[in-house]
Amino acid sequence: MGRRILIATLMKTSHLKPHQPLLVSTHASGNRYVLIAGERRWRAAMRAGLTTVPAVIREATPQQLVELAYIENVQRADLNVIEEAAALQALKDEFGLSDELIAIRLGLQSRVAVTNTRRLLRLPAAAQQAIVAGHISAGHGRALLRIDDDALQSQALNVILTESCNVRQTERLCEAVQHTRDLGQARAEVWPPAVQPTKKPAPRAAAAEAPAISDDDQLIGRELEYRIGTPVSLVRHANTIRVTLTFYTDESLQAFLEQLGTV
Repeated sequence: MGRRILIATLMKTSHLKPHQPLLVSTHASGNRYVLIAGERRWRAAMRAGLTTVPAVIREATPQQLVELAYIENVQRADLNVIEEAAALQALKDEFGLSDELIAIRLGLQSRVAVTNTRRLLRLPAAAQQAIVAGHISAGHGRALLRIDDDALQSQALNVILTESCNVRQTERLCEAVQHTRDLGQARAEVWPPAVQPTKKPAPRAAAAEAPAISDDDQLIGRELEYRIGTPVSLVRHANTIRVTLTFYTDESLQAFLEQLGTV
């Protein structure tokens, strides 16, 4: 929710939430502790002027300490999705954890979110940079992964950026590129000549201009996207909040329904 909100919560309650204690290990000296997880909560407590905070003491091997530190890093709120993907991949590489076990360690209900996020590291550097810069979303990136040729991926990325394609348009384009192996033919299939996309004109000032998305809403959207494993759009209007989930396959939808316990 952001550092200021966390501090405000601490000041209001005068303690950390019971389900969010710090995780510490006994120092070799025996008279102090080493912080394993919960640095943000600890720093927020100090800023709020607290002198005591709840903590759980866990004796762990050096390898377990490193693993817990990796998990704490993944759960930071200020990571972008590519950094999250790299942290998840590090957990897998360093400790040989499966996506399912990583999901369990992170408190997720499905391995799908872990798998989908890690796959973004397969994108070419230009696509990863576009995601970090906010030019395209993780949903665009996952659609690009449907193309198994690096050169064609790069060509498709240029079209997506130039034409400001939404995720659905990107999915259709990438499916056509993968099928035809030719960008020009793929564009003709997705957008017949009469309706070829053009650059969007600069928006005119209007009373009905789309509302800006706040930093907190962006964090909420990213958290939902990370936990569900599919793109999430969150838009606030005067008296409503609209949350839109996008699923690319029946399998992804089925996994989400299983999380909800509806199937």
